[in-house]
Amino acid sequence: MMPWIEAAQGVRLNAYALELLGPPLAGSLLGPTDDSAGLQNMAAWCRGYLESAADHMMLWSDHVAPLKFHLEATIVHTLRPSLTLARAAMESAAQAIWILSPAEPIESARRYIMLGLADLTEQMKAADQPDEKLRLRHTLNECFETLGLTARTFKAPRYIDMVRAASTFLGQDAEEQAQQPWMDPDRVERLWRSAAGAAHGKQWPEQEYSNVEEEPGGIEYLVPNHIAMAEIVDVAEKFLSAGVILLAIRSGRRDEWQSLWDTATARLEAEITPRTDHDK
Repeated sequence: MMPWIEAAQGVRLNAYALELLGPPLAGSLLGPTDDSAGLQNMAAWCRGYLESAADHMMLWSDHVAPLKFHLEATIVHTLRPSLTLARAAMESAAQAIWILSPAEPIESARRYIMLGLADLTEQMKAADQPDEKLRLRHTLNECFETLGLTARTFKAPRYIDMVRAASTFLGQDAEEQAQQPWMDPDRVERLWRSAAGAAHGKQWPEQEYSNVEEEPGGIEYLVPNHIAMAEIVDVAEKFLSAGVILLAIRSGRRDEWQSLWDTATARLEAEITPRTDHDK
């Protein structure tokens, strides 16, 4: 279970560091300029994506590796909820990485606008009041007109493409010390599809990510494969970590990162109640 514990504590550290991270500094990619707010709205969106990823993974962490242990408690590890939470975190963090990873600010801004239009489109579809739906449609059409697009020509970014882009960035394009060579896009896509299938009630993820065990009398049943589950959860944790670090860098707070991490570590150490039942 050590990989799960490492992932859970990594999630907590990144969530705490994200809470501590200040707003973008002047002169940074996301910071204000002399005459405008710069790309602070983009920073807020990316922070929102990362907070979403952290929320999902913190729920998972609190279940599999609670900060306070009760000796009579029993933790039941189930496949679908774990993969569902990991999938949600992967998709959330991937959007932040997709926006923040390009070297050119103009490309980051373009990706932010594309996700903003996709978000507005979904909000319009979900509106249940005619006046609100009309207002959102008008706003969306104004945006399309400004960009030379229409509702027909606009293609919203796909989650699978952003997940693959995030894995490519982590595997190849990030700074050398931050690269994760095992983060292959094809491998990560398979893990993402498995997690999505589990979330949607598909049968094949349960078959591929479970071990068959047999009770006396020949009755077979499926037991979740913890190693396979840990692989998916690890990707989600790495996506969250990369997104938080990128947000810090693009906010001009690279030099503060170690201090933020040290503070987050001290908080985690203060919250953990050491187990005393290891020999039982």
